[in-house]
Formats: sequence, C-alpha cells, structure tokens
Amino acid sequence: MKPTTRFRTLALGIPLFIAVALTGVAAVMVRGHRGELATHFALDGTPDGFDSPTAFLLVVGGMAIGTTALMGALAGTRQRFLAGCAGFAATFLGALEIWTVHVNLVAPSPQDVRLRTVSVLLFLALSVAVGALLARAATPVPKESDGELVAAVVPVSASRRAVWFGHATARPWLIAVTVGIGAVFTAIGLLFPDDTGGADRVMIGSGLVLAVVGLMFTRVRVRVDQRGLTWSLWPGLIRSTIPHEKITGVRAIDLDPREWGGWGWRLSGNGTALVLRGGPAIVLSRRNATDFAVTVDDADTGAGLVQGYLDALRDGGKS
Repeated sequence: MKPTTRFRTLALGIPLFIAVALTGVAAVMVRGHRGELATHFALDGTPDGFDSPTAFLLVVGGMAIGTTALMGALAGTRQRFLAGCAGFAATFLGALEIWTVHVNLVAPSPQDVRLRTVSVLLFLALSVAVGALLARAATPVPKESDGELVAAVVPVSASRRAVWFGHATARPWLIAVTVGIGAVFTAIGLLFPDDTGGADRVMIGSGLVLAVVGLMFTRVRVRVDQRGLTWSLWPGLIRSTIPHEKITGVRAIDLDPREWGGWGWRLSGNGTALVLRGGPAIVLSRRNATDFAVTVDDADTGAGLVQGYLDALRDGGKS
C-alpha cells in the first residue's frame, strides 16, 4: 500500500467507516419505534430534551459522519493529530448514538430513560484509545514539492493566437466520501419517516443536495484563450470567465488545500479558490479583487499562456 493511501485510510477511511457503521446500527435499532426519544440529558443523567428518531439520527448521525469526514480530510497526508481526532469523533459520537437508542428502547417511557455518567466515561476512554491508535499508526507522508512551479511564457500576438485546455479530477476518496454521506442521509430520511417535525424531508433534501454538489465537484475544466481564463464544473452548467484585462499577474503553484481553506469552492486569507485536489494550480492576481486559484493539471503551461496574453496586452497598450 502506498504511503499516501495508507495515511488516508487511517485518517479518513477507517474513522468514516466507524461513523457510518455505528450510525447504521443505531438506525436499525430504532427502526419501527414510534414516539419520541430522550435525546438530551442533564448532568445527573435524567432527560431534559426529546425528539423524534429521525431528527435524532439527523443531528447526531450527521454530526458524527460530518465531523469525522472534516477531520479526516483536513488531516491530509501529514497531520497525525487530526487523524486521531477523526477516530475519536467517530467512535465517541457513534457509540453515544447507539447507547442513547438502547437506553430508550429498554425504558418504559422517554421520561424514565437514564444515561449514566459511567457509560459516557467508558465511551470517552474507548474513543481516546481508538484515536491514539490511529494517530500512532498513521505515518506522515513527506511533501514532495513546495512553492511555485516554473511557468515558461508562451508568446502570443495579434497574428498568433494559442488555446490551452486543462482539467482536474477530484480524488476518488473525496468523491466517495461526499456522495456517500449524501446517500446515507437520503437513505435514513426515506427509511425513517417523521410524522411530526419533518426531519425526514430535511434529511432527504440535504442528502440529495450533498450528493449533487459532490458530483459537480468531481471535475473542473479550464480553458485559456484570447478572452481570458474560463473554468467550468461538471457537467458544464456552472462556468465563469476571468478576462485578461482584469488579471494583473499569474503564477503556477503546488497548492495545499489546507492552506486555502479545504476542498471545493473556498474563501480564505489567500483568496478565492476552486480546489478539487492538492497539487498543480493556476493562481491569478486580479485587479480590484482577491487572488483566484484553480487546481488543474499542467498548470505551468496554462499559466505561461496567460502570461503571454498579459505581455501581448501590455505591448499593445504601449503601441
């Protein structure tokens, strides 16, 4: 197994499997249960909050899967601490989810449910152990490159035009995580109808939106021509063009998603970014706007052509 694959398996794959599996077990346990569940407890273990089974799975299950996915994704291939946090979150929230369902099922009524402190402390200790084991087993992968890439200028003129096409595809694990979480939410909403609060519709809607957005961000296409840089998300319905007249500079970099706020459409201190994976990216410095980055293969060639059009634009303005 490659070092990057091993790290991502330990930081994201295993924790996410734990979160999804434990949420699935809780869903199977509570299926067919009518009435509310005691879902929030005071310090003495007595219930002080109640909700429907679907709403409970939506909140706690969604928190378990979402937090685990976020921690695992931010761990990248080097952050062992975040890999451990992903394992801790998956185990603790998932175990607490199952135990909450269990104590509700064995109690005569929701008001009679008791959540013992010793149980919570036991789950806490187990979760710390799981997180520590994953963090210890995850060996950080050294970064292969850093900083800017060399972009050779592609000369253009009024009589000599050039067009460059590039694309980037999201990592398979990122596609699987996003679409998978959306599918889990949708399935829970369909299997566990909520006749009171409409939590099932919220779960189905959020699951479908997450799955669709996840599919849209599987691939980005980038085109550089005499008009500017144009990017479009799969299947091409969402696109935008940045004219050369609004560009003041361009460079190609090795982009680390964590430095730009993560994956997807990101806003950070570095600027705006369309990030589908780490690696080569084109960064545009824009007039009266923040920098814009887009991850794309062969970024140095694309950046070189943008620079060629910028040079031609300046030379044309001088003449």
